[in-house]
Amino acid sequence: FLVNDVVFSVSPSHVCAYFVWEDLEKKLLGRIEANPDDLAAFVELGDGYHIVKKFDKAIESFTKGLDAAAKKAGDAAAKSAEADLRSRRFESYFADAEETVNSKAADAAPDALKKAYARYEEGLKVAATADQSVRALWKMAEAAIAMKDDSNAVLLYHKMLSEFGGVVYAFELKSTSKSAVFAQREIGKIKERNAKACEKLEEMARDALQKAVAAKDTK
Repeated sequence: FLVNDVVFSVSPSHVCAYFVWEDLEKKLLGRIEANPDDLAAFVELGDGYHIVKKFDKAIESFTKGLDAAAKKAGDAAAKSAEADLRSRRFESYFADAEETVNSKAADAAPDALKKAYARYEEGLKVAATADQSVRALWKMAEAAIAMKDDSNAVLLYHKMLSEFGGVVYAFELKSTSKSAVFAQREIGKIKERNAKACEKLEEMARDALQKAVAAKDTK
């Protein structure tokens, strides 16, 4: 039976509820049309799209919500909603990438990995927290390794180490560690199997040192 856009099925042992997304989507779009400042509607709409795996539409909804929130400068509720919308937008980018990586297409087509990498990268650009940035960098590095680009993976792990090294994250099941420790360990693993993978990072370090020395000499 149907109650308020939710379908209920009843058995002797339990009750299951399923929402009718198409009807809920129409209502939420109507709410937004009637009140373009309804930030909660943007959140609910984006969440719905995320659940049904329409990630592009979810990202669009969260982005429009952020645009609406930006027009309410100084409003405490809008500021709180803005943080929530930013976090949810990242999660949609991340989920889209994960869906691609975990699909059979990722094993068969290099383009699938490239798409996933690009989505992780887009997520990194809009990450709302340091924790989200770490997750994006980690997955980008794994995708780079899968695409045989160890050099880029090293650079990504180094970025994690240098910019988010103090973040504690569960990189492994039932185990947490500081990002700096994890990233350094992963760089070591890559270097063991491919010594040349660190050459670009080492070159960048030398250039940075030379520039620092030159700047000091000019003072």
